[in-house]
Amino acid sequence: MTPTSVQLPQSREAAGRLTTLLSEFDPGAADFVEANQAALRPLFGDAGWPDFEKLVQGYAFADAQTRLEQALKGVQGV
Repeated sequence: MTPTSVQLPQSREAAGRLTTLLSEFDPGAADFVEANQAALRPLFGDAGWPDFEKLVQGYAFADAQTRLEQALKGVQGV
């Protein structure tokens, strides 16, 4: 599943806010991921989302930020 052109701006906006939370090691990142799953999930596809979600829920924020950046690079061409 790839983000549609309608979803992409919302996905990028949510990803930008999440990147800030992750870089600040803000525990609120876990709640943000849960609340914004609809916007973020398309960046990862169904296969990558569970692993990303586990990283955030487990407070592995540096690893989660790396995954998020990779996911964003993957959709820039869309």
